[in-house]
Amino acid sequence: MRSELWMEQDPFSRTDDGLRRQNTSSSDNAWTNFVNEVPSWAEHINSIEGGKQMGTRLENVKRNKEQADQLENQGIQEGQKDTSEVAEVKSVLEGMNTNVDEDIQAAIEATRAAAKSEASDHMNSEVHSTLEQGYNAANEAIQEGTEQAEASRQSAADFRAAGSASEFGRSTAESAASTADTLATEFQGTAETAQENMEDAESEYQRMMAEIMS
Repeated sequence: MRSELWMEQDPFSRTDDGLRRQNTSSSDNAWTNFVNEVPSWAEHINSIEGGKQMGTRLENVKRNKEQADQLENQGIQEGQKDTSEVAEVKSVLEGMNTNVDEDIQAAIEATRAAAKSEASDHMNSEVHSTLEQGYNAANEAIQEGTEQAEASRQSAADFRAAGSASEFGRSTAESAASTADTLATEFQGTAETAQENMEDAESEYQRMMAEIMS
């Protein structure tokens, strides 16, 4: 009788493996179900490697790089318009008859000089201002991308060290190291591309300025 009473009051139940496990209430079961629905770290890693999601830092670096590209392209297009218009003015002036009065000849040279001066002023102010906005965004992408690439490489090394220390958690640590390597490559590649695009934009700007002033 005492045994039956003990079994009724025992907060634990015996399972087939002989272990006593605590009986859970409905609220405990709800919590268990909630935990089971939370994605595992492995699932999180797979989603990143599969391109399903992107970390906020990487997303920020890529967003700054894209903004830089847009502004740099806008600036270059504005510069190309200026360069094209000045080239057209020069072409018209060069086609004019030079066997004319000296005042007309002087006016031809004055018009050429004015076109070059006004275009260069616009290039230095409006066009380069747009480019500088792009450069600022690019520099943010470069700085954060470089820092995060190094941090990701260090994390990969740390995860590998953790995986080598014990078999417990080794699989997860190895997967995390692989993901950190992937992130390092993404960060570094984005930073390097932002740097290259910025340098190309500035080089093209200088080329257009030289063409305008020629």
